[in-house]
Amino acid sequence: MRDLSYIFKEGLLSPKYRTPLFYASIAVFGAVLYGYDGTYFTSVLATRQFKHDYGACNVEGECKISSSDESIFTSIVFVGEFVGALSSAPIGDYFGRKGCFITACAMGIIGTILQSVMVGNHPIFIVGRMILGICVGIMSNATPLYLSEVVPTEIRAAVVGSWQCLLALGQVIGSGVGLGSKSRNDTGAYRIPICLNLIFVFIILAGQFIIPESPRWLVTRDKTEKAEKALWKIHGARPDAQACVDDEMRQYNQTKDDELQSSGKDATWASVFAADNRKKLFVVCGVLICQQISGIQIVFSYITVIAQDLELGSDPFVVTIGVTVVELGGVICSFFIVNRYGRRPLLMYTGMIMAVFLLIMGFMGVGNYTTPSKSDTFNKVVLAMAWGPLAWVCASELSGGRVKNKIMSLGTGCFWISAFVVTFTLPYLYDEEYAGIKSMVSLIYGFLCSLTVVFVYFCIPETRGRSLEEIIYMFDKMVPTRHWDEFDTTHIFAVDEKGQRFGGEEMEHVENNENEHKLEKKESA
Repeated sequence: MRDLSYIFKEGLLSPKYRTPLFYASIAVFGAVLYGYDGTYFTSVLATRQFKHDYGACNVEGECKISSSDESIFTSIVFVGEFVGALSSAPIGDYFGRKGCFITACAMGIIGTILQSVMVGNHPIFIVGRMILGICVGIMSNATPLYLSEVVPTEIRAAVVGSWQCLLALGQVIGSGVGLGSKSRNDTGAYRIPICLNLIFVFIILAGQFIIPESPRWLVTRDKTEKAEKALWKIHGARPDAQACVDDEMRQYNQTKDDELQSSGKDATWASVFAADNRKKLFVVCGVLICQQISGIQIVFSYITVIAQDLELGSDPFVVTIGVTVVELGGVICSFFIVNRYGRRPLLMYTGMIMAVFLLIMGFMGVGNYTTPSKSDTFNKVVLAMAWGPLAWVCASELSGGRVKNKIMSLGTGCFWISAFVVTFTLPYLYDEEYAGIKSMVSLIYGFLCSLTVVFVYFCIPETRGRSLEEIIYMFDKMVPTRHWDEFDTTHIFAVDEKGQRFGGEEMEHVENNENEHKLEKKESA
C-alpha cells in the first residue's frame, strides 16, 4: 500500500503537477462564488432586516416575505445563469476561456452593485440578482472546461472535481457570513453578505494576469506559437517538459485536423446536433440535469428557511453551517475514491442510496409528520461524494471535440433551467398556503433520483484514465456505453514517435477487430 509520501513525490501534489494545480486553483474560484451565492442568500432571506425592507409587515410588526417574492428572489438567479451559460459559448469561441472569466467578472461587479444600491426596490434587486446569475452561469461553463484543458490526464478527475469542493467551501463561507451578519439591525444585515461577492470577483479578475490561456483553444484558433508558450508555462517545471509539450501539441493538431475533415472549418451550432455529436450532447445535458433533480436543491437553496420553520436546533443559521461543512467533508472524500472506483459505479451506487433515503423521508412525511433534517444531511454527504463533483467531471470529459464549448454551454444551460424549476416550485410545494406537502416533497425527488440511476447505467460511459483524445476517438467509433472500460486504445495511441496519433488505417483496422472480438466474447458469456 502506498504511503502518504507518494502523493508529494509522484501523486497529485508532486512537483510536476504543482504549476498546473496553481493555475487551476485560481480558475476554480468561480466555484467559490457560485457556492457562496447559494448559501449566503438563503441566510439573507431569513434575516429580520431583509424581511422588513423587502417583505410585508402586519400591525404587530411581524414581517414576512411572500412565497411569490421568495420564489422569484431565489430562482431569478438561475435565469441569469441560464443566459450566462448560453452566452459563454460565443464568448469562449472568439475570446477564449480568459475572455469568459473577464466577462463574468464584469457581470459580477454590476450585479452586486445593483443588489445593494437601493433598499426595498424589488425590480432593481431582481435585475441585480439576474446579472449576478449571468456571472455565475459563464463561470460554470468556462471553469470546468479550463480545468479539463490545462491539467494532465492523470489528475484531471481530481482537479475538475475540485469545482464541487470549492463550491462547498463557498457554501461554508456563505453560511458563516450569514450567521455573522444576521443580528444586525441595519441594512448591513444583508448588504454586507451581498457585497462580499466582490472579493471573489476581484480575485478571479486579478488571476487573469497570471494564468495562461487554454492551449487547446489557442490551437483551434491557429495560434500555434501562443499555444506552445502556454504549454511551457504549464509544464515548464517538469523534467520531461520538452517531450510533454511536443506530445500535447502533436495530439492537439491531429485532433484539430481530424475534426476539420469531418465537420469543416467552422464548428457551427448546427454541427452540435449532427449525428456524430448528438450522443455527446445528450449525455452532457443529461448528467447535469440529473445532478439537479436528485433533490440537492431542497437543502442547497432553502436549508436556513426550512430549519427556521421546523425549529431544527437552537439556531437555523448554525444548522446551515453544519450541513455545508458536512458536504465539504464528503467532497474531500471523493478525491480519494474517484480514480479508485471509477465514475459509473459511484454515480449509480450513491444515486441508489439517495433515492432510498429520499423515499423514506417522503413516506415519513405522510400525515403532516415532519422529520428532522438528518436524512437531508446524509443525502448531501452521499451526493457530495459522487454526484456533486462527478457530474461536472463527466460533462467536461464527454463534451470533447471541436464543438466542446457549445455542447458544454448547452449542458450548463440545461443545468440552470432544471435548477430554476426546482427552486421556483419548491416554495409552492412546501408552503401550507399552497400545496403544503412539506417533507412529502421528498417522494417526488426520490422517484426522480431513481431515474438518474437508470440514466447512468444506460448512457454514461466509464472514462477513468482516458485522455480527452481517447474519449473523442471512442465516441467516433461508437463504442457501446457499457464497454468503454474494456476498449483498448493502447495500440492506436502508441505510435506518436513517428508523429502520428493513429497508427494508420491498417493498425486501426486490426485494433477495431480485436475490440469487436472482445466485446462479442463478453456478450456471449
